[in-house]
Amino acid sequence: MGQAGPTIHWLAPDVGAREGQTVKRTIGIDLGVTSSSRIAVADGATIISNRRVRSTPEALTRAIRQASASERVDVVLESTAMAWFVAGVATERAGIENTLYRVSGRKAAALRAFYRAHIKTDRIDAPVLARMPLVDDALRAFTLPTASELALKRLVSYRARLVREATRSKGRVRSILHWAAPGLILGNGVSDGFVRLLKRWPDLRLLARAHVRSVATEAGISLDRAREVRQCTRDAVDFYRERIDYDALALEFEINTEHLLSLARQIQRLDERIAREHQRAYPNDVLNSIPGVGPVVVSVIRAAIGDAHDFKNVSTFRAYTGLTPREDSSGDAQRRGRISKAGPDMLRWALYLAADVARKHDPQLAALYRRLMVERGRHHNQALCAVATHLADRIYALLRENRPYQTRDLDGQPVGSTEAKRLAASLAVDETTRQRLRVRRREGGPREPQSGQPTAPQGTTRPSTARLADQALDLARRS
Repeated sequence: MGQAGPTIHWLAPDVGAREGQTVKRTIGIDLGVTSSSRIAVADGATIISNRRVRSTPEALTRAIRQASASERVDVVLESTAMAWFVAGVATERAGIENTLYRVSGRKAAALRAFYRAHIKTDRIDAPVLARMPLVDDALRAFTLPTASELALKRLVSYRARLVREATRSKGRVRSILHWAAPGLILGNGVSDGFVRLLKRWPDLRLLARAHVRSVATEAGISLDRAREVRQCTRDAVDFYRERIDYDALALEFEINTEHLLSLARQIQRLDERIAREHQRAYPNDVLNSIPGVGPVVVSVIRAAIGDAHDFKNVSTFRAYTGLTPREDSSGDAQRRGRISKAGPDMLRWALYLAADVARKHDPQLAALYRRLMVERGRHHNQALCAVATHLADRIYALLRENRPYQTRDLDGQPVGSTEAKRLAASLAVDETTRQRLRVRRREGGPREPQSGQPTAPQGTTRPSTARLADQALDLARRS
């Protein structure tokens, strides 16, 4: 369900107006999930209206009724997930004469992609592996792990699988709520509070009658937000009425919430065991000194990296993380694309999390993040990827030299954790700038360089990327 702009669905030629026949009004609905929707009205080939509406049952119903202008209309819906169902019921509730159409999307292309992804020839695997050292200079030797190291690797990997399963299960709950109670979920995720809420009231009819204070307590939200939740649920129940079997829907919620709570308990057990195995395998791990990074992330990094001496140099280590960009060079032309994602997924996940926390404690990483966001117009993920790459270089230096992390100011001088956090906070990207960048990207505007935010503390000049990289590699020699 696209959100970037209007989507106009055209009927097939044999359905449109024919010579000598009256042109019928057509309504195309591009339903938003977490944002507003678009409703376009056409008379034949002419678009006479194209406007945004709120993605709530009441707003959609009213907009469809107004768009019909009391005429019989064709309503064309995008056949994605349950979006067609929400818009279809809204059309019915509008009380207009209509004919509904569903557009299937790119089914043939998806099938071709499926076949390509699942065809495999085993006979070429061994020769390719045998020739790999000739073409991949990022290969590294490794030593067999000890029992504790192996246990740590397996437990961390298993935890990652459970987290992915929990994410998928929350996605299923989110998908159901988007059509069963439009507007109930804000943002892109289902919080643990909503899981508890649905565990207690899986039947939305009961949730619509629940006490506001009970809803707030169970979900861990404010009373105002609890009122919004209850009202949104009431509106959805009144909107669908007999169209939904709420007993069957409650069963779906019960199974999903029980599964999520069970996964949460198992992940907690794994976290406790991972902490013990990490302490046993690396009793005085220098990675624990990375500012603001907790034991789970440190354990994932250790489990994925092992011994840093297995890597030839920092370039090999950086390539292993998968954070380096793909390169497509020919002659004098050098073209770099997105990151390679060559290494373990869980390592990049851990580095991203570590980078997002470390930039709030380390002034140099905070300055890098701010420069990329404010002056280069990069979005959060791009800037964080660059911070993660710099942090990976520092982690390599720490592990090679077996020394703790040292925070430094923008002049490269050591500072304590309190002062470092204060300096990093002064370099934070303000919400106004973030909003400006989001609007510019949404409107498709150019990413022109912008002047800096507040001046850097201490009257210093923000370091260049090259300078930060040099400092990262020299950390071990500057203790």
